[in-house]
Amino acid sequence: LSAYGISRLYNHQTRALDLLRHRNNVLLATPTASGKSLIFQLPILEAIADDSGASALLIFPFKALARDQARVFQEFEGVIKPQSGRPLVGIYDGDTPESERKKIRRNAPHILITNPDMIHYGILPYHTRWHRFIQSIRYVVVDEIHVYRGVFGSHVLQMFKRLHRILAHYGANPQFIACSATIGNPEELAEKILQIPVKVIDKSGAPAEGKAFISHFPDDRASTASVRMLEACVEKGLKTIVFTKSRRSTELIYRYILARRPDLAPRLAIYRAGFLPQHRRDIERKLFDNELAGVISTSALELGINIGGLDCCILVGFPGSVASLWQRAGRVGRQNQPSLLIYIAGEDALDRYWYEHAGRLVQSPVEKAVVYEDNDAITDAHLQCAADELRLHPNVNMTVSDYVLGRIHYLVQANRLLECSDGGQYVCRGSMPQRLISIRSVGDSYEIVDGVGLRIGDIDGFRVFKECHEGAIYLHAGGVFRVVNLDRDNFRVRVEPGPEDVYTQALSSKETDILEIIGSIDMGDGFIVQYGRLRVREKVTGYKTRRILDGSVVSHDELDFPELVFETRGLWMSYPQSIIDEMIRAGHHPMSGLHAFEHALIGLYPLISLCDRNDLAGISTQFHHQTQSAAVFVYDGYPGGLGLAESALDRFRELIVATRNHVASCPCETGCPYCIQSPKCGSGNEPLDKAATLFLMNFAAGDSGERNAVSMTHNQSQSNAPGFSLPTFAIPPLPDPSLCPPDTELVFDIETQLSADDVGGWHHADRMRIAICVVYDIQLQRYEFYHETDAGLLIQRLSQASRIIGYNSERFDFSVLKGYTTPDVIHQFKSLDLLNGIQDGLGHRTSLQKIAEATVHAGKSADGLQSLQWWKEGRIDLIAEYCQHDVDITHQVYAFGKTNGFVLHPHRTGTTIRVPVRWQ
Repeated sequence: LSAYGISRLYNHQTRALDLLRHRNNVLLATPTASGKSLIFQLPILEAIADDSGASALLIFPFKALARDQARVFQEFEGVIKPQSGRPLVGIYDGDTPESERKKIRRNAPHILITNPDMIHYGILPYHTRWHRFIQSIRYVVVDEIHVYRGVFGSHVLQMFKRLHRILAHYGANPQFIACSATIGNPEELAEKILQIPVKVIDKSGAPAEGKAFISHFPDDRASTASVRMLEACVEKGLKTIVFTKSRRSTELIYRYILARRPDLAPRLAIYRAGFLPQHRRDIERKLFDNELAGVISTSALELGINIGGLDCCILVGFPGSVASLWQRAGRVGRQNQPSLLIYIAGEDALDRYWYEHAGRLVQSPVEKAVVYEDNDAITDAHLQCAADELRLHPNVNMTVSDYVLGRIHYLVQANRLLECSDGGQYVCRGSMPQRLISIRSVGDSYEIVDGVGLRIGDIDGFRVFKECHEGAIYLHAGGVFRVVNLDRDNFRVRVEPGPEDVYTQALSSKETDILEIIGSIDMGDGFIVQYGRLRVREKVTGYKTRRILDGSVVSHDELDFPELVFETRGLWMSYPQSIIDEMIRAGHHPMSGLHAFEHALIGLYPLISLCDRNDLAGISTQFHHQTQSAAVFVYDGYPGGLGLAESALDRFRELIVATRNHVASCPCETGCPYCIQSPKCGSGNEPLDKAATLFLMNFAAGDSGERNAVSMTHNQSQSNAPGFSLPTFAIPPLPDPSLCPPDTELVFDIETQLSADDVGGWHHADRMRIAICVVYDIQLQRYEFYHETDAGLLIQRLSQASRIIGYNSERFDFSVLKGYTTPDVIHQFKSLDLLNGIQDGLGHRTSLQKIAEATVHAGKSADGLQSLQWWKEGRIDLIAEYCQHDVDITHQVYAFGKTNGFVLHPHRTGTTIRVPVRWQ
């Protein structure tokens, strides 16, 4: 230690060492850069110095961590000088060449560094080859234990049960030392994962310099903003790491900045999974040796690897949890230096939520990590592995619960375990079941191969139909591929290079059955939340191919896949019929509100539970055959369940209130990716209604007054429920063309019969067909209503105008009119598109709703989705009334801007700004 300049330890380190000397198992849950590694390095080295036969097993979740620790231990080798003839340290993982693996097995090092995958695949199945090493293990170190959650955590939990059996079989009784980033339930998580009691140290005595925190919501893409930020930081001499949420983002940001600044190429690098081992090692070395000024990384560099003195951390999007945010922030300022953390919000509900609550973010408690022990599929898989490694002898060489005993009997009945002749002991029927089980996923594994048959990756059978169906665009290791064949018989996916300008979106239908109600919560006013076991039936029915640039639909293809049926755990919310009736009277479509509620709730679930929104799924229905009511289901998206949905029960009202407030505060008109749209919706985000879901959320949150306030802002005459009279908006006849003088200013708006999805995308707007067009003559102060049959008269009227005023008219309304005339006629129109002028002044596009509310204190009365629904119901009168209202507020905005030279717009800081326009 003195050689490192360390004369004293921090108090949390001395306390941990004292606990270890008294034979306790210890968990360190202190912040990044608090010296956790010394707490396991020192006792291990001391044990080896005292006993040349002593060994230690170090388990890291990622390979970069293993290399970092090996380098540290190798620096101590000259001090310890073990006399056993064994190496001090060795790495045994997927990057270790086979020749080196044989050497390690023949002469195991004192310190073996590995990962859970290699213990599962390469050590436990071959424990007889490792018996000398296993017998001598004094310490087992489990680093970054907070990573073991969800599916991965459930697998690792079962792997540790198997490891304990093998340790006991060889008479080893090591102490366990675990390290974790700060999480909400460190003791609970560690004891469940490790299956042993632990002493927790969660107060750090290490000094820490301050971190400056910047929260930024860009006008353009988060990736583009991050490029400018990275460039500026490097220019200022700040050594910077950029964390992205995907491999694709990592690659794109690197390309963007090199396109802007090719001179920075030698000073920047990207780091992610999919690189060859030597490539990753070279980047790690360059970071440590200060040869790089910046690195762009996925979560691969999030954990405790020492990558030198970094000054700035840029987060491109919220990383999924508060715990992960601070773990990434801990990459910078590691040498007691001030540092900078920049959070750039992206296109995600959580991103926007935490941008708007940045003050709360820096003070928010970290989430609880959830790991579920009783997943049938995972338990069954590991019981077979355990039975392959050693005979299962319940309550003799393994402790079993009633649940595990039931699973053993199930596996015997299924002929996957065989009972031994002497009874009560079991072996695995198959050979080496470990090879068939990926501990980071659930279900059968499919091999992904390229055009020449080279294996490039794997995907679990549970997700293969959604992500690797024929025609799917699949991203892997920075490359873009199209799936050309899904071979279900041989569990193989064949891909070829694919286009980079499109992506695919799987479409599916889902139903659920309640198998068992475990408990319920009465939220009041007849709103009940129940939880328990569910059976989900899901069928992938097709997919849409969309353009990345604008989301327009390129094609819509059908698929014929078998129905996927699985059991899981979840919760469901039931709404009394009185609330649904009240929704209808208020003019809301119940299904649109229920569906949007499902999306919004799942989007913000990570506020309460340490999970990813992709770990959860949902189903919404206006009538469920078992609840006999409208219901929204949220469930674990994996067979058997992982306990994620139920983990929010104790804070469920808090989650609903946060979701309601987030959706209500989103400035969009009808719903967007920041609030109620979902990137993985099986029905293409249809139907969704922001106002309807706020109605339901207010009820769920117990705010009946706010629910009534929402309902009063919508036209009460919109309901077509039985027993209600519907007042009709009277559409006046068109005036005679002789009474329509030329050279007047006209304000207009068009509502259509068909949606973009109906016609194959926005670029086919000429196929949408006119439902109604409303024209306002400013000079005559008169509204005119044109039906589709009047399209010729409408085009003649517009062509004679001195100015045609609309909002987004040149991109949309004129495109619709192209279905009724030639482009030459449209090009001769004398047009003023208000959005163009506003975009020039504001710097980005915005909605008429935002402009009108800020400028003339008026808002839209409905939206395009509602208009399409009215067309299907034959309510052209309601469409005409809505369209006239839009024309009226467009005229008011135009008149204000023409008079004042500006319009008003809300700013994200909460103030209102002037946007200059030139409409005189």
